[in-house]
Amino acid sequence: MVTTLLLIAGLFRYLFTRVPVAYARIMTTMRDAIIITSGPSRVIDLNPAAENVLGIPLREAIGKDMGVLLPNLPEPLAGPVLPEEGVRAEYQIAGKGPIRYFDIMALPLAEEGSASDGSLFVLRDITERKEAELALADANRKIRLLTSITRHDIRNQLTGLSGYLELSRDSVDNPVDMTRYVSRMQMVAKAIENQIAFTRDYENLGGGPPSGDR
Repeated sequence: MVTTLLLIAGLFRYLFTRVPVAYARIMTTMRDAIIITSGPSRVIDLNPAAENVLGIPLREAIGKDMGVLLPNLPEPLAGPVLPEEGVRAEYQIAGKGPIRYFDIMALPLAEEGSASDGSLFVLRDITERKEAELALADANRKIRLLTSITRHDIRNQLTGLSGYLELSRDSVDNPVDMTRYVSRMQMVAKAIENQIAFTRDYENLGGGPPSGDR
C-alpha cells in the first residue's frame, strides 16, 4: 500500500506540472480520492472519488481550506510545510453513516525549478481492513478475559477438590462420609471438565470457513 501511494504521488507530481491532459484523464479514473491544494491548504482540484469521500461537489470544494473539508487532520498532514518525502497517517471520517477509515499520504508538488507550491493528498479507503483489525482486537480481548475467568474458576474448583480430598482422608473409617465426599469430588471433576470443553469450543469459534450467513 505504501509503495502504491508513493507511485501515485510521484505520478501526480510529474503530471501536475508537465502533462495536463494525462493529469485530467487520470484524475477522473482514479479510485483513490485525490485532492490538490495551492499553498499550504487551499483546495484547487479534486477527483470524483474525493467528491464521494467528502460529500461535496468540486465546485463547492474549490477555494476551501483542507481543515474545513477534513477537520482534525493529524498534525503532520495539517502542517504548513510538508517534508519533501511526504507524510502519511490514518484518518477517520464520521458522517451520517458509519465511521470510514482512510490511509492518507500528503506530498508537496513543487520540484526543483517549478513554481508550484501546492500539495497532493491521496486518500485510500481502508475501512474494511480497519474494521477487521478492530474486530480481531476485540476478539482477542474477549478471549483473554474468558481465559482469565476460566483459570480463576478452575483454580477455585481445584481448591474445593483439595478440601474434599483432605476430608476423605479423615473419613477412611466412615464409609458414609467417604461416599459423600467422593461424590462431591466427582461433581467438581465434572465441572472442571465442562469448563475445559467450553474453552476448547470457544477457541475453535470462527476457525472454520465462512458460511456466508450473517
